[in-house]
Amino acid sequence: MRNARIVGALMALGFARAAAALSIDDIMHHNYYATKVAVLTSESTMLLTNASGSTRERKLTGIARLQPDGVDADVVIEFNAPPDVRGTRFLQIQHSERDDDMWIYLPALHKSRRLVASNKRDSFIGTDFSYGDILPLDPANFRNRLLREETLDGSDCFVVESSAKDVAYERDLGYRRRLLWIRKDNFIEVKVDYYDGDGRIVKTQTTADHVLVQPELNRWVVRQREMIDRDTGHRTLIKIDKLDQHSAIPDRLFRVEALGAR
Repeated sequence: MRNARIVGALMALGFARAAAALSIDDIMHHNYYATKVAVLTSESTMLLTNASGSTRERKLTGIARLQPDGVDADVVIEFNAPPDVRGTRFLQIQHSERDDDMWIYLPALHKSRRLVASNKRDSFIGTDFSYGDILPLDPANFRNRLLREETLDGSDCFVVESSAKDVAYERDLGYRRRLLWIRKDNFIEVKVDYYDGDGRIVKTQTTADHVLVQPELNRWVVRQREMIDRDTGHRTLIKIDKLDQHSAIPDRLFRVEALGAR
């Protein structure tokens, strides 16, 4: 473990030094691929906290793998606790050239329901994350502009403004633009502000505990993400308690019929 940390630190230093010569397209390309890990199984704790500080806890399992193209991903998320969400499952099959396929299985109805593209803006099973926040967004769908460079929480960052190119895509996502603080050493966003059409910040995401899992490709896992609704003060924190990036994942887990078969 100590050797892995040393290797990761040296690689991060190398990437940070090389980052000075990157174009905005290079920066967003690295950001898009930084968390694309070949296979990953995780067990996580989700904490939902309202403005008064009252907290609810959920437990979930995530299973993800890259498709053969090395770009798109397949993801299954299953809620294990508490009882009111236990057995709820979400499936997303990513497509670069068209809308993603998204399905949700609701145990109370004993059926799976297909989600349409416009559902990307909706709350992900009562959290402050939307369905569109589950997987990284393709930078080709945005106009990206490097605004400045600054330090945030001890990390040197690129500050990038990202606005949807297409009005329909913007409507599906539910916000007009994003402001991203992207670390120079690993290209992961440590903070994202989301703005509506009136220029208001509607939500903010922060990340922490970045773990290098594929050094040869500079691929990372973000072990902690928090999304805050700036209107209500409600927040959702997701912390990975256990992760496995080595075990094989059966194809059948990513089929719609498997959502209700467990």
